[in-house]
Amino acid sequence: MIVVGHAGHIFGLEAGTGRACWSVDLSSLDHCSDCAGEPVEIQPMNDATAYAACAGHVFRISLKDGSIRWHSNLRQRGSSETSMAVIKK
Repeated sequence: MIVVGHAGHIFGLEAGTGRACWSVDLSSLDHCSDCAGEPVEIQPMNDATAYAACAGHVFRISLKDGSIRWHSNLRQRGSSETSMAVIKK
């Protein structure tokens, strides 16, 4: 599985073929309209989970089907740029 963030969307692609397995339009989620067209940063966690950051929002994503496990809205903190580092223990 390859996970790609682009223009407010997250895509799960089959590694061998590049075929799209699932996609998530972040701006369609509750309180996330400010993600529309914005860059999306992706960080893997393990074979089942990745994290994404976009326009002050952070998401935990299931790699199986692209479902959002949780969402944290950090927009009230200032600028819409959101960077991320995932620390694995």
